[in-house]
Parts: sequence; structure tokens; C-alpha cells
Amino acid sequence: MIIASSIFSTTESYLHTTFALILIMLLAFLECYGVIPHYHLEGFANHDLYQNESYIFGAGAIYIFASIFLVSLTHMIFTRSIKIEETYIRTNIELEKKDKLQNEYILRVTHDIKGHLAAIISCLKVVSTNIIGTLNERQEEFVNRASERTELLTSFVKDLLNLTKKRLNQDIEFEEFSIRELINKVVPSVEILAKDKSIELNVYIDNAINSIVGNPFTIEELYSNLLLNAVKYTPIKGHIELIVRNRHDHILTEVSDSGIGIPQEEISKVFDEFYRAKNVPKDISTGSGLGLSIVKQIVENHKGRIWVRSELGVWTKFIFTLPKNPNTFIIEKVDILTPFPRTKEI
Repeated sequence: MIIASSIFSTTESYLHTTFALILIMLLAFLECYGVIPHYHLEGFANHDLYQNESYIFGAGAIYIFASIFLVSLTHMIFTRSIKIEETYIRTNIELEKKDKLQNEYILRVTHDIKGHLAAIISCLKVVSTNIIGTLNERQEEFVNRASERTELLTSFVKDLLNLTKKRLNQDIEFEEFSIRELINKVVPSVEILAKDKSIELNVYIDNAINSIVGNPFTIEELYSNLLLNAVKYTPIKGHIELIVRNRHDHILTEVSDSGIGIPQEEISKVFDEFYRAKNVPKDISTGSGLGLSIVKQIVENHKGRIWVRSELGVWTKFIFTLPKNPNTFIIEKVDILTPFPRTKEI
């Protein structure tokens, strides 16, 4: 009866219950009048109670009431659970639609803003290069300030546009490529910036690592963002290490630096959009707050995992996994505190 009430409609549930109760009462009366034999259990109750009509009616009434109450309660619980689940599903669908509309709106707006900014930058370049006339020192200062702010805003809009496109475009084209060659392509440009701050950059890649399946353009952006982020927040004469380890069905990457670190209570927020840690020096004004959000999006699009460990004022380490083939992989437990080798090998 309980199973029937959890599967069928209200009418069908009560029909099954009524049929079951009729069979039970019929069996009791047939035994009472000796139509069918009665087999009693020893040591439980008086053996003659099955022949007492008053007892059968009384016990039967209680049994019928309890059965109907139980079926009604079970059916009500399952019905409410189904309605709640349907409400959650509808709400989730509505939220997804609204999120998509919001992203499409942001995409259109940022695209328009990007066009206007490009026009402003062109005009400022014309002015700053003295094509329309020579500027005095005061005028040149304000033009340069405007140019710097415009370039920062352009970078912000590009990041926002990039993140929105990744959210809207769930279908990412994967292909087989050499991760070693990709890192070879990323590292030289980072080394130039690192040398400007006298930062030591060490790179190690397992010899067993070569080709993986993924989107090379977004993965290049992933490594570039993390390494440039490390250079930005590492002080002069610090050190940065990039380590890529081979695992059974995925590769494990660690990007560590001797930078300013992240407060423990803020580590869970570093991948939030527009987040900026409270300990970031005021002189580090560049950055849109979207870089790490884009990094997380790229890793998740490749069915990987990313997390961060840090000690305030000492070091920060970003660790992420990328499956060699996103369709077939098993996440392994990794030791995130393993010491880094200091051999440069690409």
C-alpha cells in the first residue's frame, strides 16, 4: 500500500488500498467461520480470538483506519516532494534563462564600449604624437593620464568580454596539441617582465608530458594569466616557479611565487569576479579583477580542478589539473605541498 501510494495517483492509491483491505478482511472472516483453516502462532495471543466477531471488527476497524491514514500521509509527502522538485527545476530553468540574457546584454554593451574606447584611444594618440600641434608640458601630462586610464579601461572591457563569451559559448572545440610547445610559447614573454623586476623564473616539465586534448588557445591564456599574475604580485628579486607534473590520466600544474600572499579568510574569494584582496598595495593599480575568474572558467570547461594555497606575506601557489582527455579521466589525490625542483627544463 505504501509503495502504491508513492507511485500511483490519489485515486489509484486508494483503489489499491481498498482492494488490499477487502482481501485482508475477507481472509479474517473466512478463517472465523471455518471456511479455510486457521494456522496460529504459538505464544503470542489467545488462539480463539480469530473466532470472535467483535474482536475481528474492532481490530479490523483500527487496521483500516491506520492503513488509510498511512497511505494518505505517504501520498501527501510524495506529492509535496514532487511539487517542490518541479518548483526547483522551473526556478533553475528561469535562472539559467535570466543568466543567459544578462550575459548576452553584457556582451552587447561591452562590445559597444570597446568600439568607443578604440575611437578615444585613436584620438588621444593623434594628440600625444603632436600631429595636430605641439603640446606644452601640462597638456602632455593630462593627455598621458587620459591615455593610461583609457588603456586600463580597454583591458578591463576585453576581460569582461572574454569572460562573457566563455560563459555563453559552452561548446569548446578540443584538439590534440603539445602542452610542452604551448608553455614554450608562453614563458619567454613572461621572462621579459620577470627580468625587469629581477625575479627568478624556474620552469620544470616532466619528460613524460607531451600531447593532451583541449583547446590550446584558452589553455595558453590560462598559463599566461597565472604567470603574469605571479609577476605582478611578486616583489623585486623574488622568485616564481612553474611545475608541470605527469599523472595517470591528467597533468598537474603548480604556479608558485614569493609574493605578498593572500589572507586565509579571503582565499575562498580569489576566483570571484572583480575580487581584489585587501592586502594588495595601492601602487598595483592594474588589473580588472576578472583574470582569475577567467582562469577558473577555462579549467572547469576542460573538466579540471583548480585551488590555491597561500601564506600571507610569504608565498602563494595555484594548483590545477587538466585531463589529458576531458572525456576519460579520474581525479587523483595530489600532494599540494610537495617541494619544487629548481631545474629549468623545457
